[in-house]
Amino acid sequence: MERLPYITILRAIAILSVLVIHVKLQSINTEYIHPYINSLMNAGARGVQLFYMLSAFTLFLSFSKKGTNLPNYFARRFFRIAPLYYLAIAYYLWQDGFGPRYWLGDAQYISTANILSNFTFVNGFNPYWITSIVPGGWSVTIEVMFYCIFPLLFRYVTDIHKAMNFVFVALLIRFILIL
Repeated sequence: MERLPYITILRAIAILSVLVIHVKLQSINTEYIHPYINSLMNAGARGVQLFYMLSAFTLFLSFSKKGTNLPNYFARRFFRIAPLYYLAIAYYLWQDGFGPRYWLGDAQYISTANILSNFTFVNGFNPYWITSIVPGGWSVTIEVMFYCIFPLLFRYVTDIHKAMNFVFVALLIRFILIL
């Protein structure tokens, strides 16, 4: 598939946005920053969402040009993400141990179920486990969940009306889950 220059530029903006917000959160005293600049830096948090949208767009383009070979699709996605994520799980368990972490809720340690949920990319279904082992692991989990539902979206969300219905149903489900 040919490279689209505007996609590369938007990916660069997404990456820079994420870097800006992380630098701000880690090291900058905002009382000396002009409110407009501070607001602009805060918008960097949207870089992840932009990256997700670009990934979805390029996946839709790729699927529409190449066709749908699902075993190949899932294998490529798995081997693109899993090896490094598994290495990160091992590293952070080695570095931080299995003991308590402030974001584990009532849990006193990292459990076997927690580790397995990270290995199977379903840790995002538990608010205490979503970032319990790998910092930023939530992003990987969301990406994998999207990759899992993507073939269904590609098959059934084929026009603007179906897309709007999908968004409505997704928002309704979100509202119900929040309650």
